[in-house]
Amino acid sequence: MSTLWSSKIQGIDTLYLSRKLRFDDRFKDDYMKYFDLPQTNIKILEIGCGPGALSEALKRWYPNAEIIGMDRDEIFIDYARNNINDMKFIVGDIYDLPFEDEIFDVVISNTVCEHVETSVFFNEQKRILKQNGVCICLSNVTNIRRMAKCIENDVFENNFWAKLESDRNELAEYDIAKYKINESELPTTMEQFQFIHVNSNYVTQQFTPDHPASGRDWALTIIESELKTKIEILNRVRNQNTDNLFFEQVDKMIQKVNKKYAERMRLYDYGEKQWDTNIITTHVLRGMK
Repeated sequence: MSTLWSSKIQGIDTLYLSRKLRFDDRFKDDYMKYFDLPQTNIKILEIGCGPGALSEALKRWYPNAEIIGMDRDEIFIDYARNNINDMKFIVGDIYDLPFEDEIFDVVISNTVCEHVETSVFFNEQKRILKQNGVCICLSNVTNIRRMAKCIENDVFENNFWAKLESDRNELAEYDIAKYKINESELPTTMEQFQFIHVNSNYVTQQFTPDHPASGRDWALTIIESELKTKIEILNRVRNQNTDNLFFEQVDKMIQKVNKKYAERMRLYDYGEKQWDTNIITTHVLRGMK
């Protein structure tokens, strides 16, 4: 269907690693409480599954369920098929879902509703849901970021990111978040499409390497995820550019980023706490057909 998202907007590392953190088992109970799904042989479809991190988590949390992950981006689906076992991943588009009516018990999506025309988004899910089936929509609400001093940008880096941001216009060019609806309006909107028992909840997650509860493996996972995301962005924009001077600037940025995150890991291992953190709040919208 397309490789637009993976090649132009968010690559595999950016999307998979960030979602793998958010849907780690340490947050399982928070999500499952609001998903409110039975531990039975239910059939679940994830729309816009990307590289498969949420589908992978759902399989751990609901081991008796049949789970299908679907995304329009072929690169994401290839990654999911090659790296996640015992699950089905297909290429598909919500504007033309390849499913008959009323075959799923649950349809779930994560940060998808803002990119899809609202009537298509809700009507197509309602069409493929069984009677009393559950529709779950996840969306990011807030992101509070406090960086460690050792990875803060210097003047060169600030100028580079600012220039990059001014040159890129994905939001307009690719209709990113064109259909965004705020969290206070989403429940009412869902009801307008004849979903019942609509509920709105929030899961807040803290990613702080130096927190005593983190442990070394989790702390380094957080740090490495940030590093890989930045490097992936830099490599992607480098591959999309033909300016030799820009290549030099990107190479310089990659060296700087690697050096700074190596220092962040060193400080962690030496017990020099930085208390950098990333706090994410996810909106969980749930309704029934």
